[in-house]
Amino acid sequence: MASVAVANAALGAAFERVFSILYEAITDVINKTRMYESILLHLKGTLDQMRPLVEKMVLSNRERDLSEERTNRLIKRMEKAEKRVRKYSQLPWWKYLVRFHYAKKLVQLEKDLSGFFQVELPAWNAMNVLDVLESVRGPEDISQRLSLTRLNSVASCVVPRLRDFVIGLDVPLKELKMQLLAEEVSLLVLTAPGGCGKTTLVKMLGHDDDIKGKFEIFFVPVSKTPNLKVIIQKLLSKDDLSPPFQSDEDAIDQLEQMLVRQNKPILLILDDVWPGSESLLEKFVFRLPNYKILVTSRTVFPRFSNTYKLKPLNDDDAMKLFCHSAGLQDGSSSYIPDGEMVKKIVKGCGGFPLALKVVGKSLCGKPAVAWLVRVAKWSDGCSILDTDIESELLENLQSSLDFKGPEMILGECFMDLGSFPEDQRIPVATLIDMWSELYEPVVDGIHAIANLHEINNLNLVSLVATRQDVSEVGSYCSEDFVLQHDLLRELAIHQCRKEPFEQRKRLIIDISGNINIPKWWTEEREQPIDAQLLSISTGCLRLRNPLPPSTMNLEKLELVICDKERAKLWEPIREYFRMALSLHMDIRIAEKDINLNWLTNRL
Repeated sequence: MASVAVANAALGAAFERVFSILYEAITDVINKTRMYESILLHLKGTLDQMRPLVEKMVLSNRERDLSEERTNRLIKRMEKAEKRVRKYSQLPWWKYLVRFHYAKKLVQLEKDLSGFFQVELPAWNAMNVLDVLESVRGPEDISQRLSLTRLNSVASCVVPRLRDFVIGLDVPLKELKMQLLAEEVSLLVLTAPGGCGKTTLVKMLGHDDDIKGKFEIFFVPVSKTPNLKVIIQKLLSKDDLSPPFQSDEDAIDQLEQMLVRQNKPILLILDDVWPGSESLLEKFVFRLPNYKILVTSRTVFPRFSNTYKLKPLNDDDAMKLFCHSAGLQDGSSSYIPDGEMVKKIVKGCGGFPLALKVVGKSLCGKPAVAWLVRVAKWSDGCSILDTDIESELLENLQSSLDFKGPEMILGECFMDLGSFPEDQRIPVATLIDMWSELYEPVVDGIHAIANLHEINNLNLVSLVATRQDVSEVGSYCSEDFVLQHDLLRELAIHQCRKEPFEQRKRLIIDISGNINIPKWWTEEREQPIDAQLLSISTGCLRLRNPLPPSTMNLEKLELVICDKERAKLWEPIREYFRMALSLHMDIRIAEKDINLNWLTNRL
């Protein structure tokens, strides 16, 4: 053992000597000549990062009976490196071709040194870990644990494999590839509401043969509260580097150095980037050739012009995904519903893959009564979001509505959209007038316009402009409109109903025919209702039931949304409203005591 300790000590001394000689050579050349300055500075920075790591490695070799092979290989590489640096620095400035040739060798030298640590240092780390494990648990299956240590560091940035059944994304995959591979595109944002399959699509892209053959792919989930250093640490771990960061800027510099060393074009996939993260994304933008960034997000980032919007599944693909999730195709379901029942359920999911999977799995293997109850509840006006079974879907969608501070007005505007009937085009001018009246009465409605754009960027509505020059305030024409997905409308209504009945700002009466009368319709209430907005949508020509007594005491009512027939029901509450809005979206403002016939005749 004594002889081993002496040999290891000598090996450590040899390493320290060669390392110092190489380091001094690089420093000397940098100080004396500007030739290869950037390359040598990069190489010096690499050695600065390696020094503490290798010293630990050599110290460990002194204390333990390890093979000398690793350390000797490093010593030989550093000796060769020192000779090259001295030789290259003596070249005359006019030998351009030779200098270029040697510059490439210097770059390769830095890669060789980095490569040594990418292979040797993780193995050394693993040996240290396994020594501890062995002392505690015994030497069982050491080789397997060593392999797992290596795989865990590499797998942190690998594109996850698809585990679920996928349907309807072949066309989006082709379109996304075409847009991503365009020469002028360096950063592409894949955007859609939550639950539409963005992550699934980028997983497909990451395992596409064309993409894998062309790019070195790095995949990192970003999350709602991103930590720049943690993200970069994950990226560097793919090359088995885990250097300490002095600052965010230092982390960014080290990431850029790692990317420069890659031999293939680079595709960086940043998954699940949340609103307000533009400054974070910009930190990953480097002026490197063959370097592309693909971002998935629920929001559009206007600062980045290249965007691909993923649409919900069409009816056929939605049906296939639901039937697969519900076990209707493999015979695992004990009950096979009729086609009309399945169509109703699929329609309620709105083409959102997450909704189709959640609802389908909740019905898989269930008896006929469970299917019948589900359809009956939805027919009675119960939302897909109102049951505990779909809590995963609700949580996913609600996470897009976590507004704070000044942004809370966006949540109010989003909930207002639930007051409009489903499948309706809502004129932009109507929303601007409505929000200006309810929230910020400013000339030209600039705040309302800004809020509309923010909600559109968050994919909570779709703004359809019939002209291309609508960027200026007041330039919207009467044909411009907004569409809201049915599932997002249900989310808006669900948010409205979270408040106690008397405290709701929006009172939404949505009745099909003369059934599904809500419980509160016939209840006597002494406490006034705080509703500022009353929405009446019945889907029938005549409502047999009069307006409920509770609507006779709407002291704060400012806005009524309904159609011509429902306008005739306004008479009992005419003294309390200031603005009326028909489904034809013509706004009329009425002062107190003005007869409603004036308004009704104009609608």
